[in-house]
Amino acid sequence: MTEEIPVNPVEYADHPALPEPAGYRHAALVRGTLIHTSGQTWTPESAPADDAADGAADNAGVGAEATAEGVELIEQARVAVLNAIRAVEGAGGSATAIVHLQLFVVGLTPDLAPQVYRGMGRASRESGLPAVPTTIVGVTGLTVPGALVEVVAIGAL
Repeated sequence: MTEEIPVNPVEYADHPALPEPAGYRHAALVRGTLIHTSGQTWTPESAPADDAADGAADNAGVGAEATAEGVELIEQARVAVLNAIRAVEGAGGSATAIVHLQLFVVGLTPDLAPQVYRGMGRASRESGLPAVPTTIVGVTGLTVPGALVEVVAIGAL
């Protein structure tokens, strides 16, 4: 009996005529079933339990009456990405199954973009999320009070 070797359903590609990607990929070829998440944000309930140990408790508003108000952009981006990964995991995927991220960032400017990248980078290091095609869009607001970042993920099984 031949053992079936699992095939990664995702191949990443970067066309040489496009700018060199830094922390993302230009395209993903996906084979298999897709997982689409709803938008994920930082919320007190969804912040990882070890956030207090990581210093997130120093952010204004963190605790029993916590809101996203006062939680810095880097931390909101980190937790929103981790929550998007959790949503993919809830459907049977994993961080390495993610093929695209879309981030909506309130008041995004070129000066704020590095904070978003740092939050994404921290989440990637914590979760094993590879560099994937990513779109970051500036918006005027989100539906969660005080939320600065919302993340939508697409994964593949």
